[in-house]
Amino acid sequence: MVGTGQHFQRNLAPAIYKLEKNGLAKLAATVDVLGRSDKNYFEDVIHIKRNNKPIHEQLAKFKKEDHLIILGHTNALHAKDALDLLRHGFRVAIEKPYTLDAGSLERVMTAGKKNRPALLEYYLTMKSAALLVGYGAVNKKSFYFTESLIKPLLALGDFAGSVGGFTGMLPKLVGTVMRVEVEVLEGEGDTGTLEGRGADLVDIKSGGGMLQDLGTHALSPLVALEKIIGTLPGKGGFTVRTARSSEYMQMAKRRFALPKKQIGETYAEFSCTTAKKVAVTVRVGKYVFGDRNRRGILISGSKGEAYLDLNSCTLSVNDKPVLGIEKSYYPVVRSVLAQTRGEPLFTFDPAKVAAKAQSLVFDIQKRAAENKEDVYYESGAEPENIFVPVAAEAKDKLNEEDIRPEDSHNRWLEILGKEVSKFFPPKKRKGVVCPGCHSAEVESEFIKLGFIYKWCKNCFSLYASPRPSEQEIDEFYRSSKAMKFYGDSIFKPTIETRHEHQITPLLNWLKSIIPEYAPNAVRVLDFMPKYYSVWAEFPGTEKKVSLVEPVHIYKTPAGSKTVKFSTAKSQTYDLITAFDVLDHRSDPERTVKDLSKMCAKGGVVLMTLNSGSGFEYQALGRDSHRLVPPSRLNLMTIEVVEDMLVKNGFELIDVSTPGKLDVDIVLKGFLEDESMPIPRFVSYMLKKRGAMAWESFQDFLQLNNLSSFMRIAARKK
Repeated sequence: MVGTGQHFQRNLAPAIYKLEKNGLAKLAATVDVLGRSDKNYFEDVIHIKRNNKPIHEQLAKFKKEDHLIILGHTNALHAKDALDLLRHGFRVAIEKPYTLDAGSLERVMTAGKKNRPALLEYYLTMKSAALLVGYGAVNKKSFYFTESLIKPLLALGDFAGSVGGFTGMLPKLVGTVMRVEVEVLEGEGDTGTLEGRGADLVDIKSGGGMLQDLGTHALSPLVALEKIIGTLPGKGGFTVRTARSSEYMQMAKRRFALPKKQIGETYAEFSCTTAKKVAVTVRVGKYVFGDRNRRGILISGSKGEAYLDLNSCTLSVNDKPVLGIEKSYYPVVRSVLAQTRGEPLFTFDPAKVAAKAQSLVFDIQKRAAENKEDVYYESGAEPENIFVPVAAEAKDKLNEEDIRPEDSHNRWLEILGKEVSKFFPPKKRKGVVCPGCHSAEVESEFIKLGFIYKWCKNCFSLYASPRPSEQEIDEFYRSSKAMKFYGDSIFKPTIETRHEHQITPLLNWLKSIIPEYAPNAVRVLDFMPKYYSVWAEFPGTEKKVSLVEPVHIYKTPAGSKTVKFSTAKSQTYDLITAFDVLDHRSDPERTVKDLSKMCAKGGVVLMTLNSGSGFEYQALGRDSHRLVPPSRLNLMTIEVVEDMLVKNGFELIDVSTPGKLDVDIVLKGFLEDESMPIPRFVSYMLKKRGAMAWESFQDFLQLNNLSSFMRIAARKK
């Protein structure tokens, strides 16, 4: 095994260890310029330090026994070492990218007089195995069947009595193929970025860029199925567009000091029409979505559809799951053994398929280089928007209608108006002083939906008094038709926009705080989440999260548990999130005290809430249509919230107001009613200045913590 870095440790070592346990192979030696770290899989295996000699000389003692040499080291050495070993009679298997140019690939594939290299391709020999079985491309005598690696899924019985019986059934079920779409799009955790990765994946000259990294993955299953979908076109047959993440560009320049033209793409789309007139579209990339992956192959035919989920490696026919495979690197290495030993495997030659896929990538790279388009996108972008400048521009300027459609919002207010008195009888409400500073001095007051709101003369907070109890508010959130309607008719239909403009920025904020201030957090508490738990999108915490009194949750973290508030209060947690909670608590300071009690020493609390300091509420007051009880009982100013946290044993880590909608909401209100009493300056700006001034003013609000959306991170002393 040549190369014992991260890929060896994560993927190859466990696979080789399993081969040894099954009596199929034995690791004789490892080779690298550095020492080996392999989790003690191979304590007794010798490790050879790579020197400047030709690799065949260093491995000469292994030639007599005809050992298989796997090359999984730095990209730039693949072709050089493969050629050297093949020309001296060694058996060789190569990890992707097999070479860095078309000429080298041809030389490698024809170098050996008796040996031809085997090529490892994860997406071909593992991820696509179920699809290949469905199209009859996997030999029933191969290890996939004899070792029972292909697994039956729930709906297999609707089509066949066994895995073997399903072999070759897709042509009948799908019919004539008309369209194929492949996506290898990554935004989740470490796989979604190139942070912490070497120059090999960045520098085009070293095999960097997503066309090299993911293109062969995407194309190899299609090449394997050319008898079904038609031959893919050769030189110049693909149309190509590429783009780069702005964040990635900065990282590449800073870390590797690469010139712009040498920095590989992070996103690419390419398409073609096959010899059978099948339309093929491929999308590959990283730094997309918020924190999720979308990988799959969709084959649409005259009778139905087959979809291979490349995340779970499961095959579905017309949305019915039929086959899966053991998810590991074992089938990849096992298939290499089968290739080199002449075992039955596929109806195609996997080495030729992988080589052709990479050859196509080389041609696509040339086409991309000819395209002078210079496109950049922000991390977390939706792939559909990357090449739509106008749409992307519109997305940058979020409008309130995007997340709160007016018709649905009005209907929600109607339902809410009918329920307020039912859940919160006026006679049962209790008067309070300012929940922020405890002052009884009131500057002015007004009524909204039957609730009296007061401006605190001392701290400028806005609050409702008299108000219902915590128990009444909790019952409203659990049982009211209004809250369910908001989730079903407002939140869910706008989830994609919310993901881009609300959830993704929130995730990015968490990822900027947690690694520094809570890197070892074990116990995580999501306090009273509504509709959506952000931890469902956050990597590495699926089995640690407890949800306190969640409300109408549509997406929860895998493995999370729901706990009652009374139970949570008897525990301590390393990390607590309380998003949009203090706004509607009857006693917000009591809630902060509870959070302090539940937060372990050194633990971190992260909160979001509406800010009474914000431009929207200060300018519009009663006329802000977002000021709706009981969701907005407390609009405390930023200074009040900071002081409340400090008094209850926290030190502030981060305070910001990244809201995007203040100006848009105030402008919308003004246009609907020009007689609305707003400050003269605001009236002038909205009447006499244009979009550029409005956007600049929103930036000013964010910069000076004067936007109406507040987020705070604090650590328990």
